[in-house]
Amino acid sequence: MFSTLMDYKDSSYCAAHSLIRVNSLYGERTYRVFAVLNMKVSDWDAATASFSSDESFMRFINRAVKKSMVDTGVQVTAEDNILTLITCDRSYGGASGRLIVMAVQE
Repeated sequence: MFSTLMDYKDSSYCAAHSLIRVNSLYGERTYRVFAVLNMKVSDWDAATASFSSDESFMRFINRAVKKSMVDTGVQVTAEDNILTLITCDRSYGGASGRLIVMAVQE
């Protein structure tokens, strides 16, 4: 379903398609990509949605940025909302490989 996310591995594609628009019953929201990374299911829980503090949220964000295969230069603060999209990436880690695209709400 999210296989087109694989295009974000290419830094020029990521730069040209840095905005993600999400339409839902609650309206439209726009997000800017700040990290694109590969991982295995057992490496890290990129789907974490609850954090005990601003510091733990920023550790989560900083880990994603550090492991990102593209440098977007996009800054994320503790007050921001993020969108995390995850799809299978068998080219990285076989059946447990994942590609994660993370974006911050504008």
